[in-house]
Amino acid sequence: MGAIFEASCNRCGLQFDYSDGGGFYYDRYRCEDCGETIAVTVDRDLNDAPPPTIELCRCGGRFTLNAKPRCPDCRLTDITTGEVILFED
Repeated sequence: MGAIFEASCNRCGLQFDYSDGGGFYYDRYRCEDCGETIAVTVDRDLNDAPPPTIELCRCGGRFTLNAKPRCPDCRLTDITTGEVILFED
């Protein structure tokens, strides 16, 4: 199950939305350096499938499943999360 969160940056005050989690057929990976996200297709029926090979982010950072969301303006992880919308797709 995925979620879309309302958030605000505690440093610059920017208000923004970010998504977390995936759906039935994909996982959402986030760049450790800039916070950009990508959706990567997965086959949930293949329990022993190796993790997907993912290119580096255009900023040069690595995409991971556990990178923290970042402010899209100042790129810091010091954010406050507000309302949430849950989704399945």
